[in-house]
Parts: sequence; C-alpha cells; structure tokens
Amino acid sequence: MTRATIGILLLALLAGLAGAFLSRAVFAPGTRAGTAEAMLSVGDRRIDLELPDVRGRNQSLAQFDGAPLIINFWATWCPPCIRELPMLDAWHGRRNNDGTAVLAIAIDADTDAVIGFAEDLALTLPVWIAFPGKVDVSTHFGNHRSVLPFSVLLGADGRVLAQRAGELDEKLLRQWAELAKSAATP
Repeated sequence: MTRATIGILLLALLAGLAGAFLSRAVFAPGTRAGTAEAMLSVGDRRIDLELPDVRGRNQSLAQFDGAPLIINFWATWCPPCIRELPMLDAWHGRRNNDGTAVLAIAIDADTDAVIGFAEDLALTLPVWIAFPGKVDVSTHFGNHRSVLPFSVLLGADGRVLAQRAGELDEKLLRQWAELAKSAATP
C-alpha cells in the first residue's frame, strides 16, 4: 500500500468514528433528528420561553402561570392554521368561563405578514413570533414531525397535558378544557 492510500484509509476511519459519535448525540432518545434539543412529552414541565409579540415587546410564558394554557403554533402560509385561528380567538375570548387562555405563536420569517394577518383577522388573543431556525420552538413542545398547526395544552402547574399535530376543533377544545379542569382538581 502506498502512503497516500494509508492516509485515505485513516481519514475514512476517523470520519466514520466521528459520524458514529455524532449520531449518538443527534439521535439520542427524546431528541429530534438533527438537534440535541430535548422535547417535552405529556407530564413534563414546560420550558421557560421568551419571545416578541407582534408589537416587538418580549413576553414570557411565566405570565400564564397558574392558569391552563393552549399554545398554538402556526404560520401565515399554513391553510389549516388560518382556518383554526378565528375559532381559537373566539375560545380565548370566552376563557373567563373555563379559565383556559390561548396563545398563538407564529413560526414565520415574515414579521410584517404575521402582523398584517393578526390585524386583518382582528385577533384578540396574544400573538407571538418565533422566527424559524435550525430548530423551531414547537419542537421543544413535542412537535417531532415539525408540522403546523401544532398545539399543546399546559395545565395550571405548567405541565404538558396534551399535544396535537394538526387542526383543532371545538369538540377537542372542550375536551382539553375538561382535562385542564380535572388536572387542577386535587
């Protein structure tokens, strides 16, 4: 064997070892492929999260502590997201009846589109913006397939009670409100 061939073989061996090592970190249980970020499952406590709202002011999930919260991840380019937002906004307006608040987090690179969309629909629920990146924030809440819409129900104690990939409907929202109520009952 020539010196060049031995060098190439050693380089290939090192690359293979590095790949094996990295795959353990990247594909570890409880993580999303391509990341080392932990994903929440039902029963886990929510992560602390701060994001800007449509006015550019930073907001924190801590402001919802003590009350059940539905977090809906959506985008302006997502037809099912667009269909369900008016219903979620109406549900948010009735939250005094059952105490469940709704937060819409746009996974969208176009801030102006999000602001315009929220204004056009006259949304009253809080709308925050999470710019898409290597890992979108919905992944942290269990969206392992990175689909939109994706929704999470948090109990008053901040624990994940339910997760759903896909469009929500009134029936499911009522079920989630009951689940949140039963989780709060000692």
